[in-house]
Amino acid sequence: MMEHWGYHLEPDRYPYAPGHHTLLIAMREIPTEMHFDPEAIQLRMGESGDSLNWSTIRLKYPLYGRRQVGLGRIIVSDRVDKRIEFFTYGATIEAIHDHNEAVYALRSPAPLLAINAELQDFSAELAFETEVIVAEALAKWHGNEPGFARRLSQLEPARCYLAAIHSILGRYQRNRRLRDGFHLFYAALCKEVEQLAALGYWPGEMARLDDLLAPEHPAFA
Repeated sequence: MMEHWGYHLEPDRYPYAPGHHTLLIAMREIPTEMHFDPEAIQLRMGESGDSLNWSTIRLKYPLYGRRQVGLGRIIVSDRVDKRIEFFTYGATIEAIHDHNEAVYALRSPAPLLAINAELQDFSAELAFETEVIVAEALAKWHGNEPGFARRLSQLEPARCYLAAIHSILGRYQRNRRLRDGFHLFYAALCKEVEQLAALGYWPGEMARLDDLLAPEHPAFA
């Protein structure tokens, strides 16, 4: 399937979804020079239930078994440092190895967002808004980054995504200047909530992401 690709995104989970459910990345010892040839993957990763820390995967340092991937960016780069970026609310990663190449599969029940900084589309804006929440939450841990990394490992991806949408939507609903200044993003955000509700994915009550990431959230006490 990946013979002619450097990376591939599986179809959307539902019509007009902002992301995809599977990302495949192929690494080869000899670049094809016919397409983007990944050589490194940077992401927040660890064993299930342990702290999730920033790591770099390369072909010469292969990954075996299944690992947990935490909330944050996934940066795929090639030999000339061209970068393609994605954003995940949590996923798993595992690899298939064959001679001098490997295919890494990232899978998630939450949308895997493809980020295009030039387009600044809904996916890019959604990732940016989530990163703002994460940065603000990290500051409340007062330098306890290992504790924060452990908290990230406890977040279930689908719940994390819904909590992020809930936090961002509330922020925009409370701030008319945000709604007016970024009306296209706000409209897309409301549309996503409608889609989730129609599919039965939007519960009546849920936590906000900033609450889930707080040091003393009762769900993790």
